Amino acid sequence: FASLDDWYQIKISDIRKFGGSGLIAGLYSSSAIKALLSVYPEHDWKIWKFNFATMGFWKDFHNRRSFFDWLGDEVGYVSFDSWYQTSYSDIYSRRGAWVLNHYYGSVYNAVK
Repeated sequence: FASLDDWYQIKISDIRKFGGSGLIAGLYSSSAIKALLSVYPEHDWKIWKFNFATMGFWKDFHNRRSFFDWLGDEVGYVSFDSWYQTSYSDIYSRRGAWVLNHYYGSVYNAVK
């Protein structure tokens, strides 16, 4: 990979293919994300940008809040009123569909 952000595309099958499944299983509970967080702690990882999130990630309010703070920056919101423009595709296209499960699929409930 050319940059740390390229790791967001990693798949478990890639790890197996290159013989890393034993290492990941033994030291990081079979979690590539936990491994990356441990090996590169200085990087500002956005867990939602991976193809999968760690178990229970979206249950934590602070993780959901971090996602929406990041989303606001991504789409250029400058005020709280800007959130009324948020669409399902704004969230879904940035890998946030799972966060909506905590708000019963409602964008309104998620951003209010």
